[in-house]
Amino acid sequence: MNNQRYLYNISRFTIFWLVYELVFMLFIFITLFVTGFFETSTKSGEQLIFEHPENLFLGLVIPVLGFLQIRSLKRRNSMLTEHVHSQFYNVLFKPVSTRKTLFKFILFRNVVCFTILALANPLLGKIKQNTKADNLELVICLDISNSMNARDIENTSRLEVAKRALSQFVNQLKGERIGMCVFAGTSFVQLPLTNDYHAAKLFIQEIETNMVSAQGTNVTAALTTADNMFTKLKSSKGILMVTDGEDHEGLSDSIVTVLKDKKIEISILGIGTEKGAPILIDVKKPGLGYKKNSQGELIISKLNAAFIKELAGKLNGSASVTNSAFPNVTEVLTEINQMKQGNSRNLEIEISESWYQIPVGLALISFLILLIAPNALNKQSW
Repeated sequence: MNNQRYLYNISRFTIFWLVYELVFMLFIFITLFVTGFFETSTKSGEQLIFEHPENLFLGLVIPVLGFLQIRSLKRRNSMLTEHVHSQFYNVLFKPVSTRKTLFKFILFRNVVCFTILALANPLLGKIKQNTKADNLELVICLDISNSMNARDIENTSRLEVAKRALSQFVNQLKGERIGMCVFAGTSFVQLPLTNDYHAAKLFIQEIETNMVSAQGTNVTAALTTADNMFTKLKSSKGILMVTDGEDHEGLSDSIVTVLKDKKIEISILGIGTEKGAPILIDVKKPGLGYKKNSQGELIISKLNAAFIKELAGKLNGSASVTNSAFPNVTEVLTEINQMKQGNSRNLEIEISESWYQIPVGLALISFLILLIAPNALNKQSW
């Protein structure tokens, strides 16, 4: 009786698997070479690159899978030779096929390998794509007066709530150019108009109330600075002001006229509560206590919702207020979308062409063959 039919040929399995890996790696190397992957002076789009090259490190799982497979076959062989007498092999076990096992393993590693290549997303060449870009310039005016340090919203300062809301707001913008100015008693440009939303969020997180020494809520200065930030390009223009309306200095009629003549849309977001909260003397030194008036009484800063609505009315804008530590910016986004007034332009842009479909297809083919392999391979040789 040929008992070898019941044992896996480990050496052959290992040799054929390693040969396959060498051939596969050679094929990959030739493909990368032909597509200019190793070139350093090739123009963008003319060489193969990977959008997510870090995913290629997942390929290290392939030799691990091979090691585990070989270990499993060895353990089965050892179990038979050490614990079962050879004359009972044909009674207790069915013959095994090293060839079939190797073939199924290679199919499985192909599924894993091609899936990893697809996750890395190979890019080669350029394709043209039509898209619409919203033609809107938006300046955010953020109040950084000391009253914005009042912690009357779930023990969170108004400034932190404002920064949280603005970060969420920026995350949902699509194509608008945004800039930022900060103001208290005076104002200055914090971020010129840009499409770099990542940079905008970094600037937002760095804003503190100590950036402006002159205190107050000078909305005229803020609106004037915002107006000067806009370009002369034909586009919709809008201002989003975020403030608690406290300690305001009124609104100049001249800036109202300028904004109306230029058809600049205004949206105001009020942050705070009508109950209010005291203001720290120094945010970085809370041990100094809170601000007091000349009579020694705590100064309580409250949201001035009336001023915010009045300001929006004079500017023919919209106003909303929030007292949530995690504001919902949906209403503000709706107002911003209305500012666009259908002013958009068609663009034809070039983007890198993705070829992830090829490794996905190869992985799918390997998987389908793997499913039918047990019925397709009936020979039991080696």
